[in-house]
Amino acid sequence: MLRLLEGLDCPRKGLIGPWAHAFPEEGVPGPAIGFLQECVRWFDRWLKGAENGVMEAPALRAFMEDWAPPRARLDVRPGRWVAEETWPSPRVVPLEYVLNPGSLDEAPLPEERLEHASPQTTGLDSGLWCPYGDAEDLPTDQRADDGLSLCFTSRSLDEPLEILGFPEVRLALAVDRPCALVAVRLCDVAPGGESALVTRGFLNLTHRESHERPAPLEPGRRYDVTFRLNAIAHTFRPGHRLRLAISTCYWPMLWPSPEPVTLALYAGTSRLVLPVRPPRAEDATLAAFGEPEAAAPLPLDVWTEGRASRTVARDLGTGAAELVYAYGGGRRVLPNGIELEDAYRETFAIVEGDPLSARVRVEAEVAVGRGRWRTRVETRSALRADAAAFHLENTVTAYEGEQRVFTRTWTRSVPRDLV
Repeated sequence: MLRLLEGLDCPRKGLIGPWAHAFPEEGVPGPAIGFLQECVRWFDRWLKGAENGVMEAPALRAFMEDWAPPRARLDVRPGRWVAEETWPSPRVVPLEYVLNPGSLDEAPLPEERLEHASPQTTGLDSGLWCPYGDAEDLPTDQRADDGLSLCFTSRSLDEPLEILGFPEVRLALAVDRPCALVAVRLCDVAPGGESALVTRGFLNLTHRESHERPAPLEPGRRYDVTFRLNAIAHTFRPGHRLRLAISTCYWPMLWPSPEPVTLALYAGTSRLVLPVRPPRAEDATLAAFGEPEAAAPLPLDVWTEGRASRTVARDLGTGAAELVYAYGGGRRVLPNGIELEDAYRETFAIVEGDPLSARVRVEAEVAVGRGRWRTRVETRSALRADAAAFHLENTVTAYEGEQRVFTRTWTRSVPRDLV
């Protein structure tokens, strides 16, 4: 959204809340807002020509998140609304930290080469790629992943530090393989040690110069790479510390490189640049959003809400790890007797030390029926990779009652050098 605000030259406004994959009037975590009223004002102005002052509001309103324990079940996220009259904002200024060995500092130490190879299971606490806001979806305490990464931690802050925009990393590095990735996480570390994910960014290093024309790396050669982390608005409290965690794996959010990778990072030269936004008194006087409103929900005779779960299992003998995200049990019965049920299960498996062991299997089922009429569709998808290509297999099966109507299976392979 911030890139759109910066790049477009048409009438535009930006609104960024703490919500997951949901509309803002139903947003979780909250605060939910009267988003539909905002839409009506916008369309009244640009479809009806109403002079309602919508364009006099700031270009950007964003929710400045405050600290929250990473395992907390949040109905409402701590924080406050802030605004900027223009974007990019001249009020947002860069603050540069140097990645010295083990620490984030304002002044560099003599350059030092640090080597690191992340376990293939680094990233199991990453949360879902597209979360819906439930505790089962969101990133958990990052200390386990921090322990598997190359970390740089600041001293405790003496005063609040607020950021708004894209943090950026400028890394001097080398790797020992022609194909490698780097995952970077910015975390908020509380005085008690809890590490909460703030934002993250990734780069397939074969794409260091172009996404259109990826090129293999020269093992051992030093490269300077710069990329942004995801945009964020966040307050680091006094007494908290910033932590930058760098890893060569981030499973299952990122597919692993075809071979285990050792990264050499040049500390004292690499940098983290934060977009610092000084607080301003005007934020306290922003007009409040309306109360959340929506159309009346579809009437239901029965509604059994499905339960989501996210579990991790490890085999300490073989090094195998399996992460399972499952949703099941959702059932709805409409007043006309139509019944709907659905279930979903994602399984991510990998064996330590063997990136080619990575497997993903997705199983989904949807059933619709009324009285004696029953239908069901099942899908099974599986993804794996070898050194040369990704291989995808899909199967769809449809049932009427218990009788199978059809089954369709198709496969596709995509060369790794195109991804």
